[in-house]
Amino acid sequence: MSIAPSGDSEIKIYKAKRGGKKVISTIVGLQSYGINLKDMSKIMGKKFACGASYCPDDEKYGECIQV
Repeated sequence: MSIAPSGDSEIKIYKAKRGGKKVISTIVGLQSYGINLKDMSKIMGKKFACGASYCPDDEKYGECIQV
């Protein structure tokens, strides 16, 4: 099995302050590798013991995961 990306193959991570010391990380570009973002957000939430959500229509980044 090959993990060949289709189209733009860059995975980008953006960091934004939420208030105080809290930060939201936005992950963009995983879908080009054939990864189901809804399932991946669930896995990330369990792995990193934090809240992770799938955002299908984010106004700035489009389809992404927010951790």
